[in-house]
Amino acid sequence: MFAHGTLFSEFAPDEGNALNIFELQTPAQPFYPPSDFLHGFDVWIANTGSPGTVTFGLRGANNILLASKTVTIPTIAHTYGGTRFHVDFDSNIPVDTAALYKIYVTSALPNLFLYN
Repeated sequence: MFAHGTLFSEFAPDEGNALNIFELQTPAQPFYPPSDFLHGFDVWIANTGSPGTVTFGLRGANNILLASKTVTIPTIAHTYGGTRFHVDFDSNIPVDTAALYKIYVTSALPNLFLYN
């Protein structure tokens, strides 16, 4: 994942490997932020089925939900490395550079893939 306009955290280090969200249920990407605020991030995905909704949640210390955003993912064919998809939260979220955060992905789409 990337913060809006800045290298932040990447959910796609192995460009040839895709994770099926439906099989994993709720995957999470832990990261330590290098800035004071988080407004958005990028994920690399494919959705070979029908369009549908996906919820991205930002959780901080003690697994507390800090922000959540539900977006509609269109049909996107598999490509090597996936297709970059940007998600913006509704506001800037203050983050502490020394704290561990996690972005969770929740969806019932059976053909949604994250590239890891």
